[in-house]
Amino acid sequence: MIHLYEGDGKGKTTAAYGLALRMAGTGGSVGIAGFFKPVSSGEYKAVKEFFQNSRIEYFGGENGFFKDMPEELKEKTA
Repeated sequence: MIHLYEGDGKGKTTAAYGLALRMAGTGGSVGIAGFFKPVSSGEYKAVKEFFQNSRIEYFGGENGFFKDMPEELKEKTA
């Protein structure tokens, strides 16, 4: 099953990680791809440490959170 959360506003990460937690709690494996969020974020660290049967990859976050990027960098990544 694939879930995709996108758009402006809050709640996307919370919704995604809530479902991932439920799946991992039943022994399932989870794959998470995050975009424009740094690997220093708390949820990335938690999943890497506690979700043993899961894979998490973040892309494009080496410049920090998307909302904090300079406008010219946002335009390049959009």
